[in-house]
Amino acid sequence: MALKTQIRSLRFLRDLLLSQRCTGMIPYTPDPKPEYTGRQPTQRLPRTTPEEEKMSSGALAALYRSIAAERGGNAHALIVARQGRVVSEGWFAPYRPGVWHVTHSLCKSFTGTAVGIAIGEGHFRLEDRVADYFPEYCNFFTSRRTRAITVRHLLTMSSGISFNEMGQSLESDWLRGIFESEILFEPGSHFLYNSMNSYLLSALIKRTTGQGLVEFLTPRIFEPLGFGPVGWEKCPRGIEKGGWGMYLDPEDMLKFGQLYLQRGRWQTPQGERQLIPESWVEQATRTQIKGREGEYGWHIWTDSSDGSFLMNGMFGQYVAVFPHQQVVAVLLSGSGNLFAESASYRCLREGIAAACSGQTDGHAARADLERVVAGLEYMRPAPAARRPGLRRGALRWLRRFYKGDGGPRALPELEPFCAGSWEFGPSRGGLLPMILQVMDSNFSSGLRRLRLRREEDRLLLDWEEEGGKLCLPVGLGSWERGSITLRGETFLTAAKAELRPNEDLVPVLILTVCLPEHSSGRRIKLSILEDGRLLVRMDENPSLTQAIEKVIGQAASTGGKNPLSDLLLGNDYARYRMDQLIAPHLVGKPQKK
Repeated sequence: MALKTQIRSLRFLRDLLLSQRCTGMIPYTPDPKPEYTGRQPTQRLPRTTPEEEKMSSGALAALYRSIAAERGGNAHALIVARQGRVVSEGWFAPYRPGVWHVTHSLCKSFTGTAVGIAIGEGHFRLEDRVADYFPEYCNFFTSRRTRAITVRHLLTMSSGISFNEMGQSLESDWLRGIFESEILFEPGSHFLYNSMNSYLLSALIKRTTGQGLVEFLTPRIFEPLGFGPVGWEKCPRGIEKGGWGMYLDPEDMLKFGQLYLQRGRWQTPQGERQLIPESWVEQATRTQIKGREGEYGWHIWTDSSDGSFLMNGMFGQYVAVFPHQQVVAVLLSGSGNLFAESASYRCLREGIAAACSGQTDGHAARADLERVVAGLEYMRPAPAARRPGLRRGALRWLRRFYKGDGGPRALPELEPFCAGSWEFGPSRGGLLPMILQVMDSNFSSGLRRLRLRREEDRLLLDWEEEGGKLCLPVGLGSWERGSITLRGETFLTAAKAELRPNEDLVPVLILTVCLPEHSSGRRIKLSILEDGRLLVRMDENPSLTQAIEKVIGQAASTGGKNPLSDLLLGNDYARYRMDQLIAPHLVGKPQKK
């Protein structure tokens, strides 16, 4: 990595850990995305029952239960299709249809597809040296290794580029950062996952075709498949990021996987079309290189043991394709895993295999599947199978007993939380999760004032930080939808409040805040101290600590260590500062009226 970028990285990490205003960063500007909520894809896959496609409803119900029960899995949605027809879809409330979702690195497969189409159209070749297309970034000092990087090396994550995802927040010209960076090994000799490989492919598409990725793919993929709106963030120079920053409707993700299952062919109103060269589909989904994280094709994870392949984004975004079963599944999550392998993905593989074992079920199993899907909720177990002998009337009585006749209104302990407002000193505890702040370079100066107001069966959270004042609606025991705008960017929200006693039987108000377009969310715990001050404990899910290697780059597959990672997590004090940054404890003083 260029020396100036290293210096900026160290300065940024110092400021991040010491809770100062981050320096050396590119100024944040909101990246506008098209208005999406409520706009469905123009073409949807047909729906049917599992039994019509010779799948087991009982096995699918067990799959939902296992994914919901997976500790840290934090599923948002699961959609399963066989032979091009959706047999089941489940949304973990408050996540719902009609809202697009971040893809993270899953979008790399779209970038790889654009490369395959561009090669098929003759814009460049697989073995072309990328530096030849960007002569303005090369000079006498450009290394032989840099000049040797080909399109194939970028597709297989084997270029050795050291300029990584962290550079996006520190440099305004990412191409210069790439071409001035150190090349860690001979291109093609090792697998080293780095999203800047995908960005360079995105830049190559724009340089050779004159179109950005969205413009290039719209008539070739998005329109023929009937996609809804597509959002793809851009670098400061106006080039789509390529390896992250894309937002899609989950149904469109499913159709993209189905397109690959059909070897690039799609039935359009004008007849069947070959949208992706069949030879490209075959090669892209075949193992081209192996690394510690798994097998990799051309921007697609592969499994040579059974021919399955995977389009994967961090925190559990999956488009899984199982050719032998003719199944495509989309699983969206907020888990802590970064790469393809995870407990949730293992559940998915095993569940699909069980559902396609040839056994079909009767009406009772189908009714149980429908009940499970209807009762899915974020970070909650799925509805269990009914036990014989327990009547529905008894279940209703139990729910009423635990909830209370008056529901949320029967909670007098709420009143102290709504009796005033509190002021807070300097901190970095903002409403947005820190991982989202880091990825978007949209940093908060921290909570300044907080007030809760009661309104019928919901709360209104008045939250003030440097980015502005906002009002977040929060349901009492149920999810309340809304939106907030911070520093020029609008976020959809869904929030729920629950009142629970701590170990000392002191009431604690727990606010779970989901951002339905994103993989991250906040969990805020409020408790009133004896002197009237308000203790605010914040956490996020998934955590920046879990993703730190992803944010600042992976250690080289040659076994080398990343000094920036060592700086963040290499000693106890650094870990303590990181924990304070991600999960701060703030104390607010009652504000004088």
